[in-house]
Amino acid sequence: MNGEKQNLFRIFFAGILILFSFTVYAQENTVTGKVYDVSGEPIIGASVLIQGTTQGTITDIDGAFQLKAQPSQTLVVSFLGYKDVTLPVGNKNDFKVTLEEDSKKLDEVVVVGYATQKKVNLTGSVASVSSKDIQDIPVANTATLLQGRLPGLVLTQNGAQAGNDNPEIRIRGIGTFGNNNPMVLIDGVEGSLSQISEIPSADIDNISVLKDAASAAIYGVRAANGVILITTKRGQASSRVKVSYSGSYTLQTPGIVPDYVDSYNWALMRNEVNPDTFSPEALQKLKDGSDPDHYANTNWLDAVLRNASMHQHHLSVSGGSENTHFMASVAYSNQDGIMVKTGVERFSFRSNLDT
Repeated sequence: MNGEKQNLFRIFFAGILILFSFTVYAQENTVTGKVYDVSGEPIIGASVLIQGTTQGTITDIDGAFQLKAQPSQTLVVSFLGYKDVTLPVGNKNDFKVTLEEDSKKLDEVVVVGYATQKKVNLTGSVASVSSKDIQDIPVANTATLLQGRLPGLVLTQNGAQAGNDNPEIRIRGIGTFGNNNPMVLIDGVEGSLSQISEIPSADIDNISVLKDAASAAIYGVRAANGVILITTKRGQASSRVKVSYSGSYTLQTPGIVPDYVDSYNWALMRNEVNPDTFSPEALQKLKDGSDPDHYANTNWLDAVLRNASMHQHHLSVSGGSENTHFMASVAYSNQDGIMVKTGVERFSFRSNLDT
């Protein structure tokens, strides 16, 4: 009896395994489908994933896909610039999916060439900085505002003298043995790197940097080192004229200043290395300062460096109707250099009219 019970148990257990395997196999179906946009065109490369897993596929040249899925699972269809669509599998084996454009992403505008273009139509590498990112930063040179804000853009500061502090700008490194300066366009007009510093930051609406051949192709060979596009602010349709003022006052101080020994103690140390370099009479004159013309004790850093002030002012008037917009601005900047007898004073005036 015990042997018969064991055989019956084995047969029963084997039957359960067969039934379970058959059930699992039956539940996993082959799911097919096609993905289209709202105009009925197939979308190539759309992602089709089983929700909560890493299993999935992408659509082919006809927008078609095929994968294994269970009725209890859910498919997620996604594509760049379109809203995601979720599809419960259930007992359905064939799907027709229509993806709608994500207007929040597609309506973003970037500067391209001599105009603007929607981000969805842009395939090149472009980085941009808006006025909101730079409007509250008081700097003497507008070009320095780009430091660390745009990937692929490298600024090298070769000096800090007021009025002579234009940085060296490189886009994605050095590309030639000659001139590596990028092309600069200010409101569609070609300029130079030095002219960037002449534009008050309060006048700038957007700065875009075209970094690769695809995005800069419209400009030809002049864009070999990249392109910096600067768009200034313009008037907006309004029932009232808008008057804006901004100003700042900044105090500049020398950074790390070394602390030197005085001439008397330096002379003592010099005598320890090479005895009799300074006689006792010379040491006494260095100590009491009785002969400053021959035995001076001047701290030249204290004599040359100072705490310097910088103040900036910007006044703009803008407005317009439905068909005509205008804006005019005047700016004044006065920067004292931290080195005496240095500094820069700058006046600027800009205006534009769109009809």
